[in-house]
Amino acid sequence: MNNALCSFLEEGDEVIVFEPVFEFYFAQAEIYGAKVKYFSLTEPSATSDAWTIDFEKLETYFTDKTRIILLNTPHNPTGKVLKREDLERIYKILEKFPRVIVLADEVTVYWV
Repeated sequence: MNNALCSFLEEGDEVIVFEPVFEFYFAQAEIYGAKVKYFSLTEPSATSDAWTIDFEKLETYFTDKTRIILLNTPHNPTGKVLKREDLERIYKILEKFPRVIVLADEVTVYWV
């Protein structure tokens, strides 16, 4: 993660991270002069235990300065697993911002 952030970020770039957020992500991005934009996941409600993404709101976080969106699934610390539909909706947004790099911090689980 550190090597990727160091390689792609320049002073003034923006990085979108999902909040709540694992503190390593924003600390590393800020070291390289990037502005971290915190996008809050919608908390579970009384009728659902799922964290959700407001995709219309997410799109408003992207600008010409956005360089990286950081994804991890399961999300640390909420445990939200991005579904195919979630990824497709993020992809639709990214089509409008071809300069943005998706930095995916994936956790692989092997069942024995």
